[in-house]
Amino acid sequence: MSECLGTRGVRRFAVLAAAVSLVLAVSGCGSQVDRAEIARAAGDLGAATVDGQGMGAVPPAGVGVPQAETGGVAIPGNASTGVAATAPGAAAPVTGTGSAGAAVGKGPQPAAGARPGSAPQIADRPEIKLGHIGTYSGVLGAIFKGGREMTQVWASWVNARGGLNGHPVRVITADDGGDPSRNLSLVRSLVEQQKVIAFFGAITPLSLNGSKAYLEQKQIPLVGGDLTDVGWYESPMFFPQGALIDGPLRGTAQLAVKHGGAKVALIYCGEAAACYRARDIYNAGAVTKAGGELVYTAQVSLAQPDFTAECLQLRFRGVQAVVATVDGNSLARIARDCKQQNVKVTFVSFALALVDSLRDSPDLDGLVAAAGAFPWTLNDGPAADYAAALSQYGPRISTSGSTSSVWGSGLLLQAASRALPAGAVTSADLLNGLWALKKETLGGLAPPLTFRKGQPPVEMFCWYRIALNKGVFSAPDGLKYTCT
Repeated sequence: MSECLGTRGVRRFAVLAAAVSLVLAVSGCGSQVDRAEIARAAGDLGAATVDGQGMGAVPPAGVGVPQAETGGVAIPGNASTGVAATAPGAAAPVTGTGSAGAAVGKGPQPAAGARPGSAPQIADRPEIKLGHIGTYSGVLGAIFKGGREMTQVWASWVNARGGLNGHPVRVITADDGGDPSRNLSLVRSLVEQQKVIAFFGAITPLSLNGSKAYLEQKQIPLVGGDLTDVGWYESPMFFPQGALIDGPLRGTAQLAVKHGGAKVALIYCGEAAACYRARDIYNAGAVTKAGGELVYTAQVSLAQPDFTAECLQLRFRGVQAVVATVDGNSLARIARDCKQQNVKVTFVSFALALVDSLRDSPDLDGLVAAAGAFPWTLNDGPAADYAAALSQYGPRISTSGSTSSVWGSGLLLQAASRALPAGAVTSADLLNGLWALKKETLGGLAPPLTFRKGQPPVEMFCWYRIALNKGVFSAPDGLKYTCT
């Protein structure tokens, strides 16, 4: 199941939550964390749950239903704080009460149509507690929220199918606001107070390295995430579920020349490591290698309200394709301002900047993009379970690169869990499972993944193509990826 960091003051807070209708989702929070403890880790707690021991069914995303005494009510996190809530991951009510850090009773039966496998179909082994850190507040928070919601979808799906080799999962999420120091504080709190044994699906493009040294010291694995920082390939405790960011960035240069024209511009943000990585790769000749010419580069801010000056430069220099390594909201503003200046170019984007809301921008028609994680638009073949899980547990989630990244991260955890022991599971058990993976493709949703004990991940430079035409996102090549 999935939970949020809880607080005390149960009954009083539950009444307040119901009164102001801030309920996000039914939660099965079983742990109780003192407010002061969380305040030390995250500044102040703006989100809380009603502590309870039940593990209820998941309502549609965005719908909260207060439970009885054994249940819980999850409250969305305040945008200015470091902790946010998610709904539970149980697909159906679980027999037995269970509690944080304790073994759970009989898990849910597999859903109809569940695929047979070697893992038990009843999750009746000791519970596994996982952590999830994301940047869900601040300038980037809104476009990444699908990642947090996807943790509950994945947990629901997995627990309905026997958990991780018979172990039900509980996911505790927190929001670091893009602050590396807060990331470290939250990670430390989740490990030392909540006793999580691994993290997965991190959406932390600004703060990944905040907890790197701590995770290495404690030998706690971070399994999958946004992959937008080269740091993903620089630690033996990081286990990416896809390709190094360099692959998609090189891919954007190829797409720009192929779909736009020889004269290419790069507009990159000043807030994220991935943006500077794009600058360095382009300055090193990525466009020239793709057969084009880099005629203009500009650094911008993700908080910048107007891009008229940059658009005028594009027109003056005869730019045909613009690669914009910015967030989705900034990309939409750039396209809007360029249209007002009658600048006609092909826009190229990458990775987490791609969100469903961009479909509503008529100025981005013809957009092409490169992503290191499998295209979130797919709904059949190897992606059939992903689509089915969203339909069942998250029909209202706005899908994006964040949702496919979290799902792929969950699949990597599942692959590493095939030989978990029947008793209590440790971080070392998961690490052994990860190191045992050789050329793992996650059922066709990733290029071959190989991990080596005590070494950083094997680098891959691959990418998938995504397109936006007439308000519809698609993956023209399906799961076929290009490696450079």
